[in-house]
Amino acid sequence: MIAVFLGLKATGVYSTILYLINALQIPIRSIMRVGTSLVAKYWKEKDMEKMNELYIKVSSISLIISLYTFMLVWINIDHIIFYLPKDFKIAGITFLIFMIGKMIDMYFGLNGIIFITSKKYKYDIIFTAILLVAVYFMNLYLIPKFDILGAAISTSFAIIFYNVGRLIFVWKLYGLQPFEFNQFKIIALFGLILVMFEILPIFDIHPILYTILNSLIITILFIGGIILFKFNLDLNGYINKITFKLLKKEYISK
Repeated sequence: MIAVFLGLKATGVYSTILYLINALQIPIRSIMRVGTSLVAKYWKEKDMEKMNELYIKVSSISLIISLYTFMLVWINIDHIIFYLPKDFKIAGITFLIFMIGKMIDMYFGLNGIIFITSKKYKYDIIFTAILLVAVYFMNLYLIPKFDILGAAISTSFAIIFYNVGRLIFVWKLYGLQPFEFNQFKIIALFGLILVMFEILPIFDIHPILYTILNSLIITILFIGGIILFKFNLDLNGYINKITFKLLKKEYISK
């Protein structure tokens, strides 16, 4: 639809943004592959308690990954666009709008797996049909009016509606939900870091060096903050396990 309304240049810009966002989703896809086998196991055992525990754990780690990867790109977006042609000037805001929908999609990721592996999987056809129809008609209106930004708005809105719909369906039907209080602390930390970067002055250094420095600060503040304040105990456990293995390896080598 972008190619029809706007031409191949706009299609190329939009495709590049999609490739970038798909790259950011690679860690989540790996988690979902592991989660799928566990969901099937818990359905077979009818163990809804473990299912809900898995749902919360996967959603929490997906939240961390999606917020972290978003910040790495968004805070450095001007320096990334700096190396791209002039047609990519709109890429920044388009990425932001599209990524809002994708972050919600990543957070609710296991919700879809729970849905399609349940006995009510046929209802997913209804949600998918609504998604397709919504995107199509919103694109008809928004693409001619806002260019590729319109496509991002329509797709992001439809993805959010799609995931919230499936969330409510699974919640009402099976009593499964992905929320825990620490997730809101993680979101608050994310918001504080974004505000901090908005307030901080921009230093006149090479864009690549500036991007590396920003990424290092984001990692220390966000990932370090989550570990320090124990917002995600699974992440703390994973870090401790890696540290123990490294120390053990170092001790044995000596």
